[in-house]
Amino acid sequence: MPQYILLKIPHSKGSFQIVSRKTTEPSLEELQGIVGGLIQPVPVSDGWKFHLENQVNSEVDIEGDRDGNYFEFQDFYANEEGLVLQMPFNPAASAMTDQFIVGDVAIVFRDDTGFE
Repeated sequence: MPQYILLKIPHSKGSFQIVSRKTTEPSLEELQGIVGGLIQPVPVSDGWKFHLENQVNSEVDIEGDRDGNYFEFQDFYANEEGLVLQMPFNPAASAMTDQFIVGDVAIVFRDDTGFE
């Protein structure tokens, strides 16, 4: 059974926050709650995907035992109307996407290894 991690990168600081880890995909409402409105998928370079995967997998491997789980980058979402709503600039998200990103962003990771 797949597992999902929902991550938030707030505009106010560059470090990420794990919002949830569960066996169901994050709902539209969860994603909209993080970005503060309508969601828009944003492309991320392979280098940043790899970097984010390493950070997330290090964070969830609390005991340091490499329990077999490996979360892979799935999707990156920003607020579709962030500029219109005059949301604050998100420098970390902007660096990852090579785009001007505002507001908080949501990132989804998926693990298909089957380990609980």
